[in-house]
Amino acid sequence: KVRKTHAMIEFLLMLTIYTVSYAVRHLSGPFGIFDRARRWLLAGKLTGVFTFELLSCPWCVGFHCGYVTYLCFGNNIDIASVVQWGLIGSVVVAAADQLFELISTAIIFLNKP
Repeated sequence: KVRKTHAMIEFLLMLTIYTVSYAVRHLSGPFGIFDRARRWLLAGKLTGVFTFELLSCPWCVGFHCGYVTYLCFGNNIDIASVVQWGLIGSVVVAAADQLFELISTAIIFLNKP
């Protein structure tokens, strides 16, 4: 029973990682806070290119969302686990993005007359 609970928590952490990455990249957020932050960072001379490249790379956003989510919700925090959850976040976000792209393409293809 403990293993099932542990697996469920890890699954929920992975869903949280993807949700946070999606919100940061695509949603305006409550009161437009994500949108304003993106615009401000993209407009900066020093941060503009870095922010654009970061938000364009699902592996990068996933890594950062992964370790931040782990730091917020993890119990035993050590450097190996932080890096591990960063890498898990990269894979989760990149795989989910590819899956949703494939589904979108299939829906468009199936709706053609």
